[in-house]
Amino acid sequence: MIKKSTVDDILFGKVATLIEQKLSEVGFKYQKSKKQFLRQHNGFDQVIKIGAGSSALYYDEAAEDIYLTFYLLPGLSYPAYEKWFAQHSGKFSTASLYEHPSVSLKARLDFEDFNPDSFYTPTASQQFKANVVRALSGPLDADKFIPLPEFLNGQLATLVADLTEHSDVQKIFDTRKYPLAHTFLLVFAGKTDLANQQLDLTYEAYINGITEKLKVSNQEAARDLESFDGFIDRAQKLAQKTFSNPFVRGAKRLANQNEHLKLSEKTTFVEALRLDLSEFQVRSYLVNKKGESIVLTDDYRLMKFALGGEVLLDVKLESQEGFGDFFNLTARDLEETDEFFINNFIITNDNQVLTLTLPAEKKKGKHLPSPHIEDLAYFARENKYLVIFSGSLLTYSREGVLEKKEPTSTKRIIAAKEWLIAADEKKGNVISDFQGQPVGEFEYAHGNRECTFSGDFQYMTCYGYSIKSQFYDLKNDKKSTLWAHTTFVKDYREVLYNDVGHNFGMEIARFSPDNKYLAGAAYHGKYVAWTLPKLDRIELIPPPETFELMARRDTIYSPDGNQERVKLPHVVELDGHVFFKNWENIPVSIFFIDNGDAFCMSIPESKLLLIWDRNFKNTGYLKTDGSVQLHGDHFISRFNKKGKEGSELIVYRKSS
Repeated sequence: MIKKSTVDDILFGKVATLIEQKLSEVGFKYQKSKKQFLRQHNGFDQVIKIGAGSSALYYDEAAEDIYLTFYLLPGLSYPAYEKWFAQHSGKFSTASLYEHPSVSLKARLDFEDFNPDSFYTPTASQQFKANVVRALSGPLDADKFIPLPEFLNGQLATLVADLTEHSDVQKIFDTRKYPLAHTFLLVFAGKTDLANQQLDLTYEAYINGITEKLKVSNQEAARDLESFDGFIDRAQKLAQKTFSNPFVRGAKRLANQNEHLKLSEKTTFVEALRLDLSEFQVRSYLVNKKGESIVLTDDYRLMKFALGGEVLLDVKLESQEGFGDFFNLTARDLEETDEFFINNFIITNDNQVLTLTLPAEKKKGKHLPSPHIEDLAYFARENKYLVIFSGSLLTYSREGVLEKKEPTSTKRIIAAKEWLIAADEKKGNVISDFQGQPVGEFEYAHGNRECTFSGDFQYMTCYGYSIKSQFYDLKNDKKSTLWAHTTFVKDYREVLYNDVGHNFGMEIARFSPDNKYLAGAAYHGKYVAWTLPKLDRIELIPPPETFELMARRDTIYSPDGNQERVKLPHVVELDGHVFFKNWENIPVSIFFIDNGDAFCMSIPESKLLLIWDRNFKNTGYLKTDGSVQLHGDHFISRFNKKGKEGSELIVYRKSS
């Protein structure tokens, strides 16, 4: 097979040079590192990107010619507008101004373009994947690719003329795809009257659309309500135009249904609070040791509630000036405290948001620097906050004042042990102490980026993508392998998983609070535990009455009529061992009760909470909608997305 590097060398070398010779006549320059041609005109960047698919070469047997197929992607950007938008809104504009249709081309190659180093012998796996790709993609339609000489002497001039014509704000607005697009571009260009008309139309469209969706349900309108808030904010910041929002979003306390969750003979949790969150797209939630809960929405609205339902805090989180937008933030507990944190924001006991101001970063290219931290911890011995951000370890006072900045390559803080952890694909998890002295290097298999410690920090396991998970006894300096899926057993793959995807990595692993065993779950709904320190493996099998609830159902479409296919989990015996054959049904949480005498797995997909005792005997299950999480020892939360009916957060308190 031909190396991809050879194809790239030809495309971005010989072929790009032929195109550059023509484009340079009208002022374009080739930027090889960016794989694009660039010309500036009327304040706009006219960009033509060049690239190729995974199967870019084909051979014309009749003509005995080799061809390289590739594409050009023409488009426009407006650097001055993007800079203005970012400075005034605090966000980077993601709107596409104009995109000319892509162009599919083919360039005839010579046999001299290749040499002995251009080829390699594929492995069996690589050859198999290549065969699958070719089979799925079907035969090449060579006629849809324009010969490069024909394009250079004809259509290229039309393409350049089209980009030139659209390098104009009014033209971009007049040829917009969507009626309400490019409004803020008009503001930037000083077309105030037209911009205000568009803003008014957008406002009316939001009002009408949300009103109609609210007739269906609050949940139906939740995403539009968030988007409407964003529009009002941008209109004020960018156009100094103020709009009122007639839709007041809020959480509502619902009547207590006195729901009980009996998890063992000794432990029952009783409903204490039920909140209706249907007007929000909930991103993250947590409950602290006092039963106070926080909710973070997709538009980064943060709310904190007392156990009685009172609103303790309601704010909008925004990234620091000079930084880019947030994405995918989650709420986390701040260990050794009753506080929460979200990125560089700490939600304090007195219901305030303490912002740990991040050091200024230089802009990289046209993008603002990322506002995301790697980790945050409370260092109890020094009464300080520690933050890893952008290659630095930052130390803050309890009042949020930055006191120290030190370079670091680490990504995680274990304050209780005064450890810093760096993840290195070659070395593994590299642990050092706060003074920079090495603690150890602990290899992990490819993709096993997750790392979990036992409560006493004697044990560590690394898991994720790989079939084999790594287990370390740090006290005795021993390394072992954990097999969630025992794929080494004869016929295991073929009998259990010949009809589903072949990924067998462990998805979640948790140590018991007394450090006596480890419970985990892997891809395909594999539930497993290991005793400590011997690492005896136990296959965890749910009770048979749950198999129907865990069944996988899909539809087979046929001209003769559609059929529903049902796959029931069941027990399989191989090589003298009993295994549970399952599909999907991966737990989102594993938690322990009664100091590890029992543990639970929450499986929202099947609306189940499975319960085992410390002897790994299944003691029962609960039918529960949504995700169930334990917080500390005394509170459980259940978040239930009810489709168009909305969503609820229920907090349960441990009964005395």
